[in-house]
Amino acid sequence: MYIDESMLERFVGDGLLIATSFGSTAYNLSHGGSIVYNTFHTLQITPIAPLNNKSYRNLINSVILPENKTVKLDLGGDKNIMITVDGENIVYENVVKVETFVHEKRIKCLRRKDYDFSKKINEKFLK
Repeated sequence: MYIDESMLERFVGDGLLIATSFGSTAYNLSHGGSIVYNTFHTLQITPIAPLNNKSYRNLINSVILPENKTVKLDLGGDKNIMITVDGENIVYENVVKVETFVHEKRIKCLRRKDYDFSKKINEKFLK
């Protein structure tokens, strides 16, 4: 796994979850990812069941990237992989690499004046 051209790690595990700040809760949170304020324009990489033993060392925590970074996954040759986007699974064959980044376009949301992100987190996860 590379962040831009710099290698972050050689991941061994069940998978990687790459989420935007809008997708930082729900599935990402259940894998140990962070809750990120949805006003940040970021990507978060969360390992899914990383292998950690004497032979393999992997990050076990998520990494939050600024919006100007690209995540590159070099699969080390042709591989069949499954990519899931919003619950839809698609199998791709003979994949050599995957790249993703935060697009410059932003989502505009209409919110009530009394919207409070901290209050929403408290209501959804702590009550």
